[in-house]
Amino acid sequence: MMSPRILLILVVSGLFAGCTGRDYSTLPSINEDHQVTMVVEIAAGTSVKIEYNQEKRAFLPDSIAGKVRVVDYLPYPLNYGFIPSTLQSTERGGDGDPLDVLLLGASLPTGTIIKVIPIAILRLKDEGEADEKILVIPADPSARVVQVDDFASLRMNYPSILSQLEVWFINYKGPGVITSSGWGDEAEAWAMILDCRIDQKKMVD
Repeated sequence: MMSPRILLILVVSGLFAGCTGRDYSTLPSINEDHQVTMVVEIAAGTSVKIEYNQEKRAFLPDSIAGKVRVVDYLPYPLNYGFIPSTLQSTERGGDGDPLDVLLLGASLPTGTIIKVIPIAILRLKDEGEADEKILVIPADPSARVVQVDDFASLRMNYPSILSQLEVWFINYKGPGVITSSGWGDEAEAWAMILDCRIDQKKMVD
């Protein structure tokens, strides 16, 4: 009998391999309303690590040593994705990938494109490489599950969210892999986004 874990991997692999055609990685990062574009790779509440493959233009499960990567910890607590047209340069200590984003909101399917507002940044290092996570809320207030507008209101009204997220990221790859130097506010988050942009003249339609 097929285990639930293998069944989940097969379902996810088949589902997201079909999300092809569009080049999500080159979408404009910021629009004229000062909103950021987020592409969802991993839905909140799931455990399979999904990444967008630009060459194949598909969302595919990540793999380690030939095996699909499933988080051996609690499922992803938030929607996880990236900001298109950004790059954490290896020359500056980054991992060479687009900026990672965490969305405070209801679970969204892989491939969702949503306009968001940055409110914080979690400063992490993954095996010595800078791997910051930008925390965002939906630009549409009606889509927010947590009624906050900025880092100060989040820290004042929901401080446990910050601590729980930090604990999750420190532990989800196992002990000693990821270290954290804490949270920064929306100004620091914006500074990181602008520094990593590679589409300075583009705007979202």
